[in-house]
Amino acid sequence: QFAAVANLLTPDEPAAVFGGKATVTAARWGRLPRTYIRCSDDQAIPIAAQDQFIAEANALTPRNRYAVRTLKASHSPFLSMPAQLAKLIEEAASS
Repeated sequence: QFAAVANLLTPDEPAAVFGGKATVTAARWGRLPRTYIRCSDDQAIPIAAQDQFIAEANALTPRNRYAVRTLKASHSPFLSMPAQLAKLIEEAASS
């Protein structure tokens, strides 16, 4: 298990991919229903930053707001609580 998790620390893409400007518009983004799963114990992206992401996205597409769910989880709930995360994803997909 350690080797599988350690492999996640190596990016599949060069970091430069994430350095460019990404322009988001309501016409190109926000037409599909979406869910944001907040991780309340995340030390990489604090809850205040997660809430800001949600608020900014909702302001851009006010007719298609995020459905927000919260897990008491760290940054990687797919590692720390995969069953609970899978349940939330399943609920979101069926709603």
